[in-house]
Amino acid sequence: LGDVYTSSFNFSVSSTNKLVNNGISIYPNPTSDIIFIDFEKQQNIRVRLLDIFGKKVYYDNKYQNIQHHKILMKSYSKGSYLISIEIDDEIYSKVIILN
Repeated sequence: LGDVYTSSFNFSVSSTNKLVNNGISIYPNPTSDIIFIDFEKQQNIRVRLLDIFGKKVYYDNKYQNIQHHKILMKSYSKGSYLISIEIDDEIYSKVIILN
């Protein structure tokens, strides 16, 4: 019949998450309505939120010199999302759970 390919991944969720060595806090996770993103210092950032199919559901143009950001999640379907934060041409990603 042909070849069958499978893959899997594991991730963990906790109430506060700090991306290692980057000074980025994303909370609460899981959430039911809003995600907060805090930075240890002011940053120039770009934020994207993708659904499990890779479709961009949230995108913000570059912000200059911010230390806090929030994303309202009430209008999105429950499930898993990937948040992607771009800082100085580096991209940091984290799985977000919407209850």
